[in-house]
Amino acid sequence: MNSPSLASDQTLIESGLHHSRYVQRLLQSNPSLLEELHADLHLPWNTESMKAALAASEISDEASLKSALRMLRKRVMLRLIVRDISGLADLHEVMDNATQLAEVTTVFALEQLTPWLNAQYGQPIGDESSTVQDLIVVGMGKLGGGRTQCFVGYRPDFCLSGRRRNHRATSCQQPRVFHRAGQETDHRAE
Repeated sequence: MNSPSLASDQTLIESGLHHSRYVQRLLQSNPSLLEELHADLHLPWNTESMKAALAASEISDEASLKSALRMLRKRVMLRLIVRDISGLADLHEVMDNATQLAEVTTVFALEQLTPWLNAQYGQPIGDESSTVQDLIVVGMGKLGGGRTQCFVGYRPDFCLSGRRRNHRATSCQQPRVFHRAGQETDHRAE
């Protein structure tokens, strides 16, 4: 896409503000994001930069996890929307970034939640395999096809295989581990 001079960055940002109420509300409620937007407007987000932003967050509990995920979503969407409106991003970048955001936040949330839930409920162990079972999140449809759009969420599917038991948990508590992980992963950036 076009790469206008840095002198016109303010014009590009103003165009985003003019055409997007979301951008207006976001910058009114988080004015510190404007400085980052100016500095990084010409750099598209990618999986690595999203992971690095989450890795730099101080996460100690579910509340701080949700806060970090929400802040990443705001940062990514702000830059992506302004880049899209200003013509710096093409359709491929817009859909890739939205898909990457969904994938990165889902994986990160699950990575953070799993040890916390294992500590609370115990590790899920397959009855037949006697191996530790992980929750698998499958993004189908637009997410699975890499066609996630900015303003369209996705609904993940959660998969388990085989019967399971749990160290330190009764058989009726066992499904709670995956149910809770699924709930928290599904609501990771609300």
